[in-house]
Amino acid sequence: MNDEIKLHQALGEMKQTAKQLYPLFNAINDEIDKLKEEDPNDPLTTKKTLKYLSKSILELGGNLEDQAEFIEKER
Repeated sequence: MNDEIKLHQALGEMKQTAKQLYPLFNAINDEIDKLKEEDPNDPLTTKKTLKYLSKSILELGGNLEDQAEFIEKER
């Protein structure tokens, strides 16, 4: 398999992975929203920490998509 085909497959996998992260983000956020906030003044509550982590998942999906598009444009 030549490098061009491998690159095309890798870019497709990056985009597919990104698309899979968005529903995961939504599902996680739905569950987090159901949690009761332990102490609104505590910056490290479970709910706030989980919100931060779920936002990281969303950003990862966006970064994967952006990088795949950038690589495609550079080819």
